[in-house]
Parts: sequence; structure tokens; C-alpha cells
Amino acid sequence: MGDRMKQFSEDRRLRETQVNAHSDSRNTLSPTDTEKGSSPTTVGHLTAEDDEGNVEYKWRLTGISEVRLQHLVTQMKFRVAEGKGQCLYELGVTDDGVPKGLSESEIEESTATIERMASQLGYSIVVLKRCNVQSDPVPLYCAEILVSRHCATELDFGVSFCGPVDSGKSSLIAVLLTGTLDDGEGRARQLLFNHKHEINSGRTSSIAMRLWEVSNVCTPTQSRAEEKCITDDVSMALPAAACSGKEAAWPSDTSRTTTPTVQVEEGGRLISLMDFGGDVTKTMLFGLMCHMPEYVCICNSSQTPPADIAIYANICRTVGIPFLVTITKSDFLEEFEADNYFMEVSMALSNPKCYCEVLETAEDAERFCATWPAQEAADWKVPVFLLSSVTGDGLDTFRAFLTSLRGKVVVPDAEPSLQSSFEIFIEQSFLVQDVNIVRGRVAYGQVAVGSPCFIGPDEKGAFHEVRVIGIHVGGVHVNCARQGDDATFAIDSLPDCVDLSTKGKVLTTEKGDVTYEFTLSVQVLTSSLVTGMEPILYSRNIRQAVDVVAVQDTEGGRVLVQGRFKFRPEMMKAQSPAILQWTNGTAAGVVHSVYS
Repeated sequence: MGDRMKQFSEDRRLRETQVNAHSDSRNTLSPTDTEKGSSPTTVGHLTAEDDEGNVEYKWRLTGISEVRLQHLVTQMKFRVAEGKGQCLYELGVTDDGVPKGLSESEIEESTATIERMASQLGYSIVVLKRCNVQSDPVPLYCAEILVSRHCATELDFGVSFCGPVDSGKSSLIAVLLTGTLDDGEGRARQLLFNHKHEINSGRTSSIAMRLWEVSNVCTPTQSRAEEKCITDDVSMALPAAACSGKEAAWPSDTSRTTTPTVQVEEGGRLISLMDFGGDVTKTMLFGLMCHMPEYVCICNSSQTPPADIAIYANICRTVGIPFLVTITKSDFLEEFEADNYFMEVSMALSNPKCYCEVLETAEDAERFCATWPAQEAADWKVPVFLLSSVTGDGLDTFRAFLTSLRGKVVVPDAEPSLQSSFEIFIEQSFLVQDVNIVRGRVAYGQVAVGSPCFIGPDEKGAFHEVRVIGIHVGGVHVNCARQGDDATFAIDSLPDCVDLSTKGKVLTTEKGDVTYEFTLSVQVLTSSLVTGMEPILYSRNIRQAVDVVAVQDTEGGRVLVQGRFKFRPEMMKAQSPAILQWTNGTAAGVVHSVYS
């Protein structure tokens, strides 16, 4: 296929490159393209069509009725799912692989039919190749068409889970995803772990993200008698992307894990659930600043004093993220103990000027969501839930609350193009078959395959030109990624001077202010902050030690902190949320000013 790719435009070449990794070359047309009117090309027989996989043979698609069209749409949806977001259609080829060819009018109508099918599913098509297989007595043609998902299913909002160690965060997320209760020994949480050492220790050490597809009809959580067994196999405990091409056989339920391969049914919702691990660690603070979820769920075990809730509540309140509190492991509490515990939770939340309201029924949860959140109020309302991932107590109320929350408000953008502006916070990088891959969240804008952009800043604060040549969202090929998507991006090159092992790198169409010096407006939450200290700064996807040059008290209990990065300049923006962390101390606020 290398010879013919030179004849395509660059945009088509980029899309074709994505297919090569997922399609067997023996099942695609291989001769060099020929222009209309040129001599015919000898095309050998292809292998017989496989009922599975992402390659579909169609001799012709002419005179298609509406009933037949719906069958073809379903078939296309299956082929795209098999190809993880892409599939190939071989027009003019019979099921046994014989390239019989089509007339000019037939191949045009067949191509138009494929375009109609794709439009119903929100897919896009590209004609990769067209071959002239016969000249006399009537010219006959075969064609190869690439069908791709345009965008992933749009997220409604994201909820991050944080709290002390052993507070049941991972188990709670796993129960929500699968609808299967935990066994009391942490068996469910294995579905959230990314690494084997997390399975062995039972502790989350990395950010785990899963998509929760919720139908418009929710059923109660299964009782213990109706539990479905969770396998002990390690491959099931890892994310779908880490399994050897096999997806986990999740229990059948109205709420389940999913990838954007399947469209969410009308009236349903797609929610991103993020586990930031236990305690106020660098993983938790980096995840909070980089992903900026719409809501935070603070988990605290009923066996742990509620005083620890205050630090999480203070951070969320200071940076402006609405939060809720869940008291897990309620099966260890007697009724009178629960009342006393709620009083202690209320006292812990009084310091950040929040008052709590316990929600006990699904009706209470839906009523509360109608007016929540209202951050403009002097005192924040905080919903509190008492639940158990083992007995299922309180889970229906908690589920009803999450599914009733208001989604994020995103101004609709125009159709994405190669000129669209965007910014991506890079979190990780990989090298796959000599292709540079970066993973991150689209902070704003829309990214299309083929988009030119800049990567940086490097150690000197410079940016370098690169081009996006492929996009995956949830392990699925897409032609564009939208604001809020967590995706992987293939780029055509990576300059040696850009070290992606350090945080703070971005893919952007607009070079921002790169600086060593800045001023923060923060509220000191614990301990004290003085000149000469070297805390860690978290803002956007930045994580770097800074020198505190000056500290000035201001009205309202906030302080202005003038700082300087110790090792390299970073791209910062005024009014971005920021957190400082040092030994036994934390401060949260916003970037007040940036000095270019």
C-alpha cells in the first residue's frame, strides 16, 4: 500500500495509516490506483469474506429499500465495532473475494449508499482507492472505502473520588459500574486497578478512569443472593485496553462500563468516574488540577474519624469544585452510631463554611439536585450519603443522585477542521511501533486528525511544530476529539529537546505565556507558608517545585505568594486554579498574575 499512498492527499494518507494497523492486508485491494479511462489493472482474488473483523465485501449497493438500509446500518455498526472505530468496505467484490467490478453509475450509487449508512451512525467515509478492473466492453471498477467514527460519545460530566486510604473508593466505583456487590474483602475493586502491584496491595497508586453508561431506566442494585461472580483472573481486573484484545464480560445491568464504541441510548447518560487514590498525595492533587472534574465525591469510612474530611472539603471549596460526602461501610454502624457520626461530619464541614444534608431516598436525591450546586451562596450545601458496597444499603439513593446531576455546559463548536484551536494537557507518552503517542485531556476546543499544532514547552520554554496523525478515545479510532475527552494522540514527530517524562507539556495551537515567575492568590489551609520554602505547585497539568520569593497577607484571609519555578519554565494562565503542597501544609487558590 506504500506506493499508492503517495498519490493521495496528506489528509487521506493519515487516515489510511490508521487502518493499516487494524486490517489484514490480504483482505484489501492491493493494486496501484488507476485513473478513469486508463488501462485496467489486474486484480487477484481476495480471501473469502470473514464474518468477523472490520472488512466488509459488497458487490453492489443499488436500489436499496429503507428496510434493507437499516439492516446494512446495523452491519456497519458491527464492522466499526470490530475495528475499534474503523472499517473497510470493498465495493465490487463478491463474498468469495472475486473482484467482479461495477459500472460507473453503480459504483457511484453504491458509494452514496455507504455514505447514507454512515451518516445515520454519525460516521464519516473516505474513498481510499478506486481500481479499473475491466475496460471492454464496459468499464468496471472496484473501490475501497474507509468508514470511521467521527467523535466519541460525548460525556455528560466527570466525578472524581478521593478520601483517606481504605475508605472504599475503588470498591464503590466498581459496584456502580458492574451492579455487582462487593464480597467484603475488596474483590470488586480489582476492576479499577491499572497495575499488578495495586492488585497485590489493594491500594490505588495511579489515576483510574472508567466510563459509566446509565440508561434512562435504573433498576435497584442486585441483592447478595443475585450477585454475579467476579473472576480472579488478572486480565479481568485490568482495564479493557490492557487485556489482550478481549473485553471483560461485565454483568448485564442498566449501568455498566463501556467504551465509546456503543452509542448511549436516547435519554441515557455517560459519566466519567475517576479514582484519584487515597490521601492528599501528588497523584490526587495532580489529577484534580489536570482533569478539573465537574464534581468531587469525598469518601470516608465509618471506621475512620470524619475530621479528615475537612482538608478535602477545604481544597474543593477554595478551587470552586462542588463536592459531596459518602460515608462508606455503613454495615459496621448501628443506627444510634450513625446519628452521632453525622453530627461529627457536620462539625468537620463547618470550618470550610459548609452545611450538610443527609439524603436517604432517591426522591430526596432528585429534589436536592434540582437546586444544587449553588456556589454563589456564602455557605455551601453538601449532600451526605450513608452506604455500603457489601450490603447495598444506600446505593440506590447514591445512584439516583449521580444520574440526576446537571451536566457540563459546553458551547457548541463549529465542525472541527484542521484550523480549529485547541489545547491538550499531556499526562503520559508512549512509543508504539516507532510512532510517538501522547495521552491527555482536551482542555478546550476540538482536535481533528491532521491538525498542525505545537508541543512544549521544552527546557528553554520553546514550542515545536508537530502534527496529529491519529486519535483514540476509549481505545477507539475517531476523527476528532472534543473538549473534556481523555484521549491518546499519535503525532508525526517528537523533538529530542521535549522531555515528556516531566509534567506540564501541552499540545496547543496557540503558544501561551511561558514563565519562571508568577504570583498566586491562595488560602493557607494547614500549617503556615513563609518566604524561603520550596513547596510543590499543582496547576493545570503542571507539577514542579517552586521557590517562595515573597508572601503578603491580603483581605479575606488570602495571601499573595510570589514564586519562581526551580527547574524549568512552564506555560501558565491567570485565574487557573492552583494548589501548593509542602510538608504538613497545603494552600489552594488561583494564579493571580504571570510574568512573561
